[in-house]
Amino acid sequence: MEEKRTTAVRNFGNPFSFRGRSGRGDFLLYGILATYALLAAGVYLTMQTENPIFFYVSLLVGLVVGLAATVRRTRDREESVFFVLLLSMFPYINIIVMFYLLLAPGRETAGLVTSEADKEVSMEASGDPQV
Repeated sequence: MEEKRTTAVRNFGNPFSFRGRSGRGDFLLYGILATYALLAAGVYLTMQTENPIFFYVSLLVGLVVGLAATVRRTRDREESVFFVLLLSMFPYINIIVMFYLLLAPGRETAGLVTSEADKEVSMEASGDPQV
């Protein structure tokens, strides 16, 4: 009898991807540090050139990177993505949600892939060659 293998889908290396799940380190790197670094770079370039387009571009890129990291992290925690994103829109509560996502451990069963079709999608998302 053939045993079904399960693999966890993780997304390391692509900060713009909403697929997969990410751990605490990935969330810290992309969800917090990269987002604020992009915003700081946009403010700096805007102040140096007096052209606000740099701020708007860095704001848009920073929001997409932060949102993608938050969605992947909530999948790792097996939490509702919409509930966490709704809470993140309120001042002060978003800081609590950010620390919760940063400090809470991931769940081992989150994102497990069991079917062949899901395995193919996970291989494409992670960039791993098919065996």
